[in-house]
Amino acid sequence: MRRIVVLGAGFGGFHATQALEKALAGRRRVELTVVADDPRFVFTPLIPNVANGELDLASITFPLNEQLGEHTRFVRERVEGIDLDRRVLRGAAQEIPFDYLMLAPGAEVHWYGNDEWAEHSITCKSASDALAIRAHVEEALAKASAMTDAEERARVLTFVFAGGGPTGVELLAELRASLVEGVLATTNAPMRFILVEPRPELLGALPESLRELAAEHLQRVGVELRLGRSVMGRDAHTVTLDDGEEIKADTLFWCAGIKAPSFLSDSGLPTVDDGRLDVDVSLQLSGIEGVFAAGDACSPPEDVPQTAQVATQQGPHAANNLIASLSGRTQSPWRYTYQGDLITLGRPQAAVSIKGIAFQGRPAYALYRLAYASLMPGALKKLRIITEWLESDAAAQRTRTNVELLESDH
Repeated sequence: MRRIVVLGAGFGGFHATQALEKALAGRRRVELTVVADDPRFVFTPLIPNVANGELDLASITFPLNEQLGEHTRFVRERVEGIDLDRRVLRGAAQEIPFDYLMLAPGAEVHWYGNDEWAEHSITCKSASDALAIRAHVEEALAKASAMTDAEERARVLTFVFAGGGPTGVELLAELRASLVEGVLATTNAPMRFILVEPRPELLGALPESLRELAAEHLQRVGVELRLGRSVMGRDAHTVTLDDGEEIKADTLFWCAGIKAPSFLSDSGLPTVDDGRLDVDVSLQLSGIEGVFAAGDACSPPEDVPQTAQVATQQGPHAANNLIASLSGRTQSPWRYTYQGDLITLGRPQAAVSIKGIAFQGRPAYALYRLAYASLMPGALKKLRIITEWLESDAAAQRTRTNVELLESDH
């Protein structure tokens, strides 16, 4: 019995597993096992839409026991190391043997040596993060409403976002838009939204036309951009930047980077300078037969961004090459196919880049929603997502109507 193990159930691992199940249909002498520390596949691009209350968490999560084929085994385990000599994954509670291995463990938050900042920061990477963000914002609003001291209130209502990549931009945009529609529509709360990015421009991995549209929109709606600036210090009430500026803020959303899990390099696997797995053009680990990788934790020869789009393409290709290796066939090189980019700028705005053409506005936002709804596994989830968005739109419209009626009375 040949044993294939997939480590990770994010975009790379999930789509690799689906490709392996299809390729292995009818093969009884191959055992397929998926190992992950979360029993759900999480559609992470829509975490900001859960954080702002538009979508329920259940709408973007998929229990693996419902998604995997009947002959695929799932093991919930936190892997701490890999022993290539013995061909086993070393978990916190057990060892999982393999003959062929697909590595798609995703990435973890990168604090750049400042792990102590985690105590006073909120990340945006997991399903639990989405709920934590929502709860934190609600708590901040409740706290501010009971305050009489203007400085303290301003500090509580200042939201700093570290990292101007897609995660930071989209989280800021969605939270700001929802608060404008809700809280700011009925009060004059002095909210500040500040985005800190070390590079001279936002969304560095995306097309220039899309970067410009996003930056122009954020500035137009009052977001304060600190480009070319980095966070150098953080305590419970202050964010300090590298130019000495001290921002009084109780909230720091940390979206400033990710890194490959350290157990990969600690296990002696071939890695590049940033800790990601060194793979060849077939997505097989350099110099190691039968071990492949996909997603944020791998570094292919082609320079590509660490996005769900890339992981979704790598997973099936690496899986097919794994099957080719198992069958003694020639493996094929992986090439990234750019399909465009979608960035939400907060309801009802988005920016889209497709085939060299970038545009912004309501049509872009409609395309953003339709595209992501179409990518959701299962017809019921697609319908649920669209329904929740429409219900959220209707609620926002009612708020606007009520505000207009109140203003007309004065």
